[in-house]
Amino acid sequence: MVTIEELTTAAERFSARTDDFAAGKATICLDLANGLRRFGRFASDKQAGFAAKLVTWSQPRQSAPAASLPGVFSLVVDKGMSLHLGACKVVLFQSGAVGIVAPVFGQGTYGVIESGRLKRFAGLTDEMLALLLDVEARGLEAVQEIGRATGRCAICSRMLTNAESIAAGIGPICAERF
Repeated sequence: MVTIEELTTAAERFSARTDDFAAGKATICLDLANGLRRFGRFASDKQAGFAAKLVTWSQPRQSAPAASLPGVFSLVVDKGMSLHLGACKVVLFQSGAVGIVAPVFGQGTYGVIESGRLKRFAGLTDEMLALLLDVEARGLEAVQEIGRATGRCAICSRMLTNAESIAAGIGPICAERF
């Protein structure tokens, strides 16, 4: 059960934020806290659930540094390549930002790397974040490992058919583009 103190703290956190998502949420938290103080309970289970979500949403978001798009992420920008990492893919948006998106086009954006920092959106799981950090740390080796595991080119996602490409985790055309 969410407490008055948790709602008050959430209101303070939302007040300190400047993003569009936080707009008006501080007032809602304070209204819910006042109602809880006055009546001793929420009006409904749905309202209690929403209060719990507000407290969660007010928590600081995790950000992972991607210091000036090192190693393999720079390929996305410099060469206009995408990286197919199984659970997600890394692509270049028209804005110039690097996007972390669902592997199937149109099914969601999980995050964006802008100014060397990852902005995490809903849907980016801890497992995907760990995968991205591994790719950032190990570079091409991690990308090739994913290609070998999936049997698809880690750049264009085409099926790998010859033994040399399967062993490399990247198809011959994409390998030339490196």
